Amino acid sequence: KSDAFQVALAVDACIRALGQICEHQEQQLGADAAAAWSLWVSNLPIKYNLDAGKAAHTQLIELVMRSHPVLTNPSSFPSVLAVFADVYRSKFSSSDVDKKLAEAVASIPEATLKSMCASFPERRQKKIEQMVKKAKAVDEDP
Repeated sequence: KSDAFQVALAVDACIRALGQICEHQEQQLGADAAAAWSLWVSNLPIKYNLDAGKAAHTQLIELVMRSHPVLTNPSSFPSVLAVFADVYRSKFSSSDVDKKLAEAVASIPEATLKSMCASFPERRQKKIEQMVKKAKAVDEDP
């Protein structure tokens, strides 16, 4: 069992590294950049390595908040939102990450958000709703 866990930790570290490569070496990836980004997002959220998970999830949020074109395009963004929902209020998050997640989700127009989340399981839809409510509650505080 511990061997399997060590393998899982190594895989998580590789997923984290792929995100770093995508962000910092995107030009060198050339025509393969979109496929690399897609591979990274499809392997999120990171589930075993807490440190790699928090770092990768924070990286994803920051890239979305900077409107990274590959991650925020209509074909990729539902996958990103699914990751956000899975990370929110999980052991792979923190209060700071949760706040950023809520802000990022709340910045999406409501109609767009509803259409993107329509195919999500109910659990994910509820998490998205919680993020929007949290962001609105923070905005209303003086």
